[in-house]
Amino acid sequence: MQHPPYQSLAPQPQGTLEPCVQGHHDTTLRFGLCGILMAIIFFPVGLLCLCLDTRRVCVRCGTVVV
Repeated sequence: MQHPPYQSLAPQPQGTLEPCVQGHHDTTLRFGLCGILMAIIFFPVGLLCLCLDTRRVCVRCGTVVV
């Protein structure tokens, strides 16, 4: 069972989430803490862990994009 995406209680400016509703997310790449630590401790092999511990997140609505 999937939970609905997190909805912010702060008022959103009108029209900013319309592209997200249509599926046009403005994504950024986020790295997990575990991947960052592995990259530092086990450099150069740890960079592989860093690449595996990434996710794309929409800047506007915060949804994790697959």
